[in-house]
Amino acid sequence: ALSFFLAYFIIAIPFLIVTALGISALMVFAVGLQPTGSALLIFTGVVFCFIFTGECVGVIFCSLFMHVGFSVNIMSVVISIFGIMAGYLSLDMPIELRYISYISPVTWGAYILSNVVFQQETFTCEPDERDSQGQCPISTGEEVLALYDMDGGGGEYGMNFHMMMIAIVSACFLLLTFLVVRGRAFKLSH
Repeated sequence: ALSFFLAYFIIAIPFLIVTALGISALMVFAVGLQPTGSALLIFTGVVFCFIFTGECVGVIFCSLFMHVGFSVNIMSVVISIFGIMAGYLSLDMPIELRYISYISPVTWGAYILSNVVFQQETFTCEPDERDSQGQCPISTGEEVLALYDMDGGGGEYGMNFHMMMIAIVSACFLLLTFLVVRGRAFKLSH
């Protein structure tokens, strides 16, 4: 089990890095989301954690279920739920689901990417979209972050905390993957 696990991830990690860098370059430069070097590195790190965790979830479900099609379907559902619970689609999630979402790197990455993209951003609107006082409903990126409750700033739960948490959650998924593969190998050998 250990030899499979090490061989798989030693081969996969360089491809994951190249893929994360390619996706990040497209998002940062082609789309124009904060085209700076630091934004590229932050995006690359977050996207790497997303892809890496998805890879771990895939190995977990393929180890738990012998039918690959069933494993892929279950994995897709789990990853989709992670995406929905990240905070973009669900503004007022029940507290229980909010706590469950903390096991997902997408929750931590959503905060990081939102803060990189929306900080110091300004928005305009058409005259017919303005409120009675002549203001746009949302005129700054900080207002967007406040709306989605992702405006932690540089305090105790700022960017560094979220970067640390996405790394920890990804490492926990790696450990869980190793334990599931090891358990499957043990079950097959006995």
